[in-house]
Amino acid sequence: MSWTSIKMPGLKHSLASPIFSASFLVIALSIVVAATIVLNTSSAAPWDVTFVRKWGSACLLSSNTSCQDTSSSPQSQTQNLGDGKFWGIWAIASDNSAIYTVDVLNHRVQKFDQNGLFMNKWGTEGSGNGQFNRPSGIAVDLQYVYVVDHSNRIQIFNKEGQFVSSLGSSGSLPGQLNLPEDVDVDTNGRIYVADSGNHRIQVFNPNNTTAIVWGSQGTGKGQFDYPQGIAVPAPGHVYVADSHNNRIQYFQLLNNCPQGTSTITAGVCFVNEWGKAGNADGQFDRPADVAVSDGIVYVVDGNNNRVQLFSKEGTFIKKFGSECLIKTGLEPSESCKKPTTNGPLESGELGDGQFKFPAGVTVRSNTIFVADNYNDRVEGFNVELGPQPTSQMLLQANMQVQANAGQTKTVNGGE
Repeated sequence: MSWTSIKMPGLKHSLASPIFSASFLVIALSIVVAATIVLNTSSAAPWDVTFVRKWGSACLLSSNTSCQDTSSSPQSQTQNLGDGKFWGIWAIASDNSAIYTVDVLNHRVQKFDQNGLFMNKWGTEGSGNGQFNRPSGIAVDLQYVYVVDHSNRIQIFNKEGQFVSSLGSSGSLPGQLNLPEDVDVDTNGRIYVADSGNHRIQVFNPNNTTAIVWGSQGTGKGQFDYPQGIAVPAPGHVYVADSHNNRIQYFQLLNNCPQGTSTITAGVCFVNEWGKAGNADGQFDRPADVAVSDGIVYVVDGNNNRVQLFSKEGTFIKKFGSECLIKTGLEPSESCKKPTTNGPLESGELGDGQFKFPAGVTVRSNTIFVADNYNDRVEGFNVELGPQPTSQMLLQANMQVQANAGQTKTVNGGE
């Protein structure tokens, strides 16, 4: 099977499958870490997305594949083997000063500044405290870094990578986990986990005790089919990338569910859902992650190799990205393009602004950082935020599109 024909399996199969492991292991590679590229965005119009930087390349530490830095840059002289490189970058998170990435098959976390300069790393393969078995999700708050480990636990570290505590064990009882995929934390210290193999969401109190559990395998409201991404922009507001159901579900945690919502279980209200399988605007093929910033919902649409932007109600606003495999040591796929002045990506190198199964997203201010999984890199984009969709826009859109879970309203042209 050629690289250009492989579609990334989602969810529990994504990190554990032989395809994921073997496809990477058979390739001998070599590369220099990509340089940061900054483009002029002064002429951007509302909702324009502009490529601004990238960093990362391939390195499998266990076999020293492509890990040696052959450049003579000042940074390379201070790096240890493999710093700033990845083998299957998956999740990504950020705070005001740093970007944190999950380097799956190197079983570690890497920390960068927002320009992509390597700062720190921690983790090795294993089951001890501070070790990982294919970590798959990450979140940060003011004090701690939370890492999802496929050993069915969440490990908690301080910002310098020192182990603090962990929660979870293998199983299906409350507080137990089965191949968890993602984690987020709210400003009250509650921890939200996409417990993928159990097809549910679990919420833990700051003392690591179980607070709320909901979900089962299915297609109904509050059911999931391998939920992969989770975002909590404010306490009790939960967005879930329900990957195999190709939709986003939005919940609020309230004692009494307001009119227009549905009670899923005590304290959990279903608010909305959008998306279905496909590649049209607002449709998905294995949504891998979700982030929310300034009322905009960013969804990584994995097998469609793009990121889609929505209002918090699910109204489609914007999309960007297309398929390009430009992995170290391989000939770029035929779909790789060099940005031109005719599009939102004004200039740059071959493959800039394109993806091969993007798997994670985080947003700081108006900069979007995307974990480009197969290409072992992080790409950064600036978005020129426009006006939020108004109730009049929504009314007009509703007149054009039947409102249901399988269809999505579009405003601002969608381009």
